[in-house]
Amino acid sequence: WLGIDAADAIVGLSAGQGQDPDFEQTDLSGASAGCGPQPPSAHDQSLAMQPGGTLSITLTGSDDGLPDPPAALSYIIDSLPSQPLRDMQTGDVLEPSDLPYTLGDAGLPTLRYEPAGLWEGYDDFMFHVDDGGAPPTGGASSPATISITVADGPQVVYDFPMDTDPGWDREGLWAFGQPTGGGGQYGNPDPTSGATGSNVLGYNLDGDYENGLSERYLTTESLNCGGLADVELHFMRYLNVEQPSYDHAYVRVSVDGGSWQTVWENESSITDGSWTEQVIDLSEIADGQSDVRIRWVMGSTDGSWQFSGWNIDDVQIVAVAPSSGVPGDANGDGLVNADDILAVISAWGPCPPGDCLADINGDGYVDTDDLLAVIAGWGGAGSPRAGGGEPVDVPPASPALHTLPTMVNADRLAPVESGGVVSFAGHYLQLVDAALDVEVDGPLPATDYDLLVFDGTATLGGRLIVRMSDTPLPAGTQPILVAKDVVGGFDEVEIVDPLDRPSWVCVGRRAVTLVLPPVPVHETDATLPAPEVIRGLLQSIGTQETRWDVDLDGHVTASDLADLLDGWSDCVDR
Repeated sequence: WLGIDAADAIVGLSAGQGQDPDFEQTDLSGASAGCGPQPPSAHDQSLAMQPGGTLSITLTGSDDGLPDPPAALSYIIDSLPSQPLRDMQTGDVLEPSDLPYTLGDAGLPTLRYEPAGLWEGYDDFMFHVDDGGAPPTGGASSPATISITVADGPQVVYDFPMDTDPGWDREGLWAFGQPTGGGGQYGNPDPTSGATGSNVLGYNLDGDYENGLSERYLTTESLNCGGLADVELHFMRYLNVEQPSYDHAYVRVSVDGGSWQTVWENESSITDGSWTEQVIDLSEIADGQSDVRIRWVMGSTDGSWQFSGWNIDDVQIVAVAPSSGVPGDANGDGLVNADDILAVISAWGPCPPGDCLADINGDGYVDTDDLLAVIAGWGGAGSPRAGGGEPVDVPPASPALHTLPTMVNADRLAPVESGGVVSFAGHYLQLVDAALDVEVDGPLPATDYDLLVFDGTATLGGRLIVRMSDTPLPAGTQPILVAKDVVGGFDEVEIVDPLDRPSWVCVGRRAVTLVLPPVPVHETDATLPAPEVIRGLLQSIGTQETRWDVDLDGHVTASDLADLLDGWSDCVDR
């Protein structure tokens, strides 16, 4: 008897007549079954969802069941995504202070990802599993990553219509140009044009492929699929090739310069007589990868029966990717938050169209209209603006709302005492006995009137005091408080105005706004409250009542009402 002091071993007995000539020595000590115990494995996932919803995630891992006991896997969260993640067993939203977080052992390890509002972007978190053993034969696994793309449906990320030569690497008779309709010893000859336009990338544009051909490659440039999900290859195909017992055609994919994986091959003879659309799912290989190359292969072929081979056109990469155009994004970082409010303020004034991001509406001026555009798009997210159309990673979003601190106003808050602007990366809570005291001296935020900006929720209560000077003010809306969400309302609003202008305060979904209605020049001393202004105008439509002739054209019409209401769309009364 032979004693073997080893954790893993394979023992066999022979008949004692020597080694069989076909014997091949194989080391099975690294196999996942048959030898144990072995460390467990946690499994990566790449997921996609549309904005405005939630995503249920079941974590997965594998193990050999040893040691026994415990013979069970524990799932441990090591990092959190930027958006809220909820443990469905306890109902709790996970906090950074909870990490590392071990999920309960009752039922499947299920989480729910809950992005705020219509947030779009790329997100991920990490976890590992543990089988209760001790290294190296058990214990904790290597970490796995759950990658999440939040975007509104698939889109064309790369497009190669073959109007011009894409410059891809070519071997043998691969060429760019217009096919001549040649070849066709067997099957069909080449086409005489592309699926769209004249040109294609094809193997031997003048005829059939060769006999005795070794593999010849057409290989794309590196394609950045970082942050993409559900990646698909779309192209138009015109292919003639003999069955694979003799001749071959392949499509292969490589990531990060690694080995080539076959994602399509001819399983029989193919004799295309017209262009056909091809869709190949690359998600398991290409999702989230920054260096993806695709290769079309002609060959190998045998010594007889020639066909016309590959012709390809209109190559596209289609995937789920967050939007790169985010309404209200004034600084180009892919997010709409307090930073964009401040970007608009800092760029206030004339700005040639196209020269500054803060001119959101492109009218050549950075003004209140652009400030309102930021408010309308608050909380949106996508890809930062970048040239070249390349997919780029989105920077981490603002901290999940449940982790933000809160500014509490329990007495009196006067922004003028801190420079006119209060910008706080968190929530705002105004208690019932407190007052918010703001000053309005002109149209320029921070310089002429106070502005408060919060990344989180503003919960209102107590008293609002608006102190206006005797400086003439343009008609329109002037936001004095902006937040991701505004809830509640003020118990009392006091507008102190030496000119007694017809103004009021609107509490909307994302802003508290001072409204200054346009009135005729001859009515600047009007003191009617807002509802009476609107009612008076409506009752005077069709007359020549100069009191309500806002545009001074001599008649009271619907256009006067439109002028009256212009710019108020972002101020929605509750």
